Amino acid sequence: DPSTSLLESLISAGAMVAAVDLMKHHTADALVQRAALDALLALVSNRKVGLEAFVGQQCLGKIVDAMRKHPADALIQQIGAQALGSAAQWPEEVRHEAGLSAAMVAEVLSAALLEHAGDVACAAAILEVLARFAGDPAWAKQVAEGFSEKQVQEVMSHHSQMQVVQAWGRA
Repeated sequence: DPSTSLLESLISAGAMVAAVDLMKHHTADALVQRAALDALLALVSNRKVGLEAFVGQQCLGKIVDAMRKHPADALIQQIGAQALGSAAQWPEEVRHEAGLSAAMVAEVLSAALLEHAGDVACAAAILEVLARFAGDPAWAKQVAEGFSEKQVQEVMSHHSQMQVVQAWGRA
């Protein structure tokens, strides 16, 4: 498969390490953080080699750091939420190895939803993550504890005409 070969070549050449290094050395620069986030998500793809490198480089921790460092940046919050949503599909041992916890998911997503409730794309991404984790009984309760039902309902009310927000909010 040519796309797997390209992905492996980029990872072997250090593309993921370079993105992580950029995030480490330019924590205050939101543009660098966004570009590195995009690169990491493209590199992780849905291939095993990408996920192994992503976990091995502790990329999820860097993404959460970017979300915490740039709470006012809706795009960083949205991309971060999408990355956390992908992690909902990982086996428990991979989540653990990546340093992911339900408390971390709840903390960063609750903060992002409070800050960006008016941003349709960001709110929808966050609600999608909540819906994904709701399918995992071991995580659902812990993640949900970080959110109030009122908080989710306010977002749904604010975006009452947006089907994507309504769909994820009901999930």
